Amino acid sequence: MDIKEYIASGIIESYALGAVSDQERREVECLSAIYPEIRQELLAAQSSFEEFALAMAKEPPAGMKNRVLEAIQNTEQEIPGNAAKATREAPVVQMKPAGSDRSSIYKWTTGIAAACIIGLLFLFYTSKSESEFLQGQVAELRKSESENADRFENQMAELRLSLNESESVRNLIMRPGTETVTLSGTPSNEDARARVYWNRDEERVMLAVDNLPTPDEDKQYQLWAIVDGKPMDLGVFDIESAGISSNVPMKEKNVQAFAITLEKKGGSPTPTLEQLKVIGNTTA
Repeated sequence: MDIKEYIASGIIESYALGAVSDQERREVECLSAIYPEIRQELLAAQSSFEEFALAMAKEPPAGMKNRVLEAIQNTEQEIPGNAAKATREAPVVQMKPAGSDRSSIYKWTTGIAAACIIGLLFLFYTSKSESEFLQGQVAELRKSESENADRFENQMAELRLSLNESESVRNLIMRPGTETVTLSGTPSNEDARARVYWNRDEERVMLAVDNLPTPDEDKQYQLWAIVDGKPMDLGVFDIESAGISSNVPMKEKNVQAFAITLEKKGGSPTPTLEQLKVIGNTTA
């Protein structure tokens, strides 16, 4: 989650003003409990609005209370006899918050009015910010969809390549004249296994790795053909891509055996016999 982008969206100020939906409220409360940065921004926003409301609330002018009381008394005096008497005799019940007077009510109402004005202005700002945030989310979604489409296309291309290789291997294995040579592990590598599919007429060799230990990063396996008693390099390969994928052209037909050694990365011009892993004789 991009915390800076979330804070810049204006959702925290909207929460502080109470201008959010229930879902947004729960989201802010949850995220503020998880991320200290969001919690600090929320506390700062709440504090700022409280300070602003107090700053906008002004004390009434000196003497305002007395002038209001005098105006009330003058009004009572102007009422005709019986009406004025009835007014004076009628019980007066003062409807005001406990512990407050007219000046505190005035201060309270002016503070509320200021907060409402600031809230409306801020709602306009946050609405614009939220719109920009949503537009950014849509752009990100479209970008993600495009990336997923590209990834899917790449996966399909890899799958088609794999299917083509599998079909090529199947055709070679089923073709008359293809010999399967089993390469067994040497005494120090008894569990190692591999197979070579060799077709003399088509001059092709394919390797299938059944069990070879993963080499160190600076090492690679190398396939050899023993032709007239001499090793012939058929290339290096990696365990991850070996499967049945090493498709090597080979014109030599007088092959006595195939073997695999572990060599330095990139291969060696001659096999390291101490690192011979598997070997298997042909029927030639």
